[in-house]
Amino acid sequence: MRSICLAFAAVALAGCSISTIKEGMNDLKGKPITVAIAKLGIPDSEATIAGRKVYTWQTGTIAGGDQYQCKIRVVMAGELIESYSGEGDAGTCERYASKLRG
Repeated sequence: MRSICLAFAAVALAGCSISTIKEGMNDLKGKPITVAIAKLGIPDSEATIAGRKVYTWQTGTIAGGDQYQCKIRVVMAGELIESYSGEGDAGTCERYASKLRG
């Protein structure tokens, strides 16, 4: 029974991190990349795709033989954030969620 309660708690907290990332990234749309860097830290990669700058933050871990990761990608329109995408495991994404909350 205790393990079931812990599993429900983990799922509830994980859902919070995903929604926090979405809310936090929505707040960054239309702002310069320096605002995202101030919140998330230095991006792990930077590329130009189809003439647009794309910045990526990612983190991951391996536990019990399984790989867990989180990736946030920001696409620029000139000097401003136009869009973002995020994917990954909610627990692993908590690192970025906590930065966006702060």
